[in-house]
Amino acid sequence: MKVWITKYALTKGIQEVDGVISSLSPERFITTPDGQIPEHKEYFKGEGKEWHIAPGSAKIRANEMVAAKIKSLKKSLVYFENLKF
Repeated sequence: MKVWITKYALTKGIQEVDGVISSLSPERFITTPDGQIPEHKEYFKGEGKEWHIAPGSAKIRANEMVAAKIKSLKKSLVYFENLKF
């Protein structure tokens, strides 16, 4: 199954990976390069948050992450601009 990962969207961008949905937890996705479950598999939790079935929903989530980061940076900038010694 192919999905799009947004967990690291702000540092690595949106990643397209192959894997399977966990049989123990349907909200967990396990990467499987080349269709094989590797020794060092990577887990992603929460469809719609860290992984997405459709590329469109991954783009929407990544844009939400960018907006939240910009808001956070603006708040930090105001703090540092008002800092006086």
